[in-house]
Amino acid sequence: MRTLSILILIFLTVLVGCVEKDDSSEKSESFRGTYRVYNPAVVGEKIDSVTLTIESEVRYRFAHTPFRPGVVVDICNSSGMVEEFGTNFATFFPESVEVGGCDSIRIPRDVFTTDFQNHGDTIYMDRDDDSLVYEIRLLE
Repeated sequence: MRTLSILILIFLTVLVGCVEKDDSSEKSESFRGTYRVYNPAVVGEKIDSVTLTIESEVRYRFAHTPFRPGVVVDICNSSGMVEEFGTNFATFFPESVEVGGCDSIRIPRDVFTTDFQNHGDTIYMDRDDDSLVYEIRLLE
């Protein structure tokens, strides 16, 4: 009986030692660039510096900093789920916004057409919605 207990203990030790850790669930990528929203028919645009973090290939976080000389203001930071990031399309599903009273056009949502190949080291992400045009330009 004691031999059987020792064999089971050795087997469990070997089994636990052979299990590989799945690092894909901890993968995180960070990109920096600009987020621009404008209406081609009307003068005026909103452009922010942005940091996009993709976690585990399914979660995202946008951190915005508007261009205001001498002032650093975090507005409309958002996070949620993202589908198909790294393909020709990325779909953002915002779940939370960290700053209240922000302009909702600064929160990326729905489908963006993406181009990871044709602009050097810059990632292009674009979306047209009614009269507004959304442009995200990112560097790794």
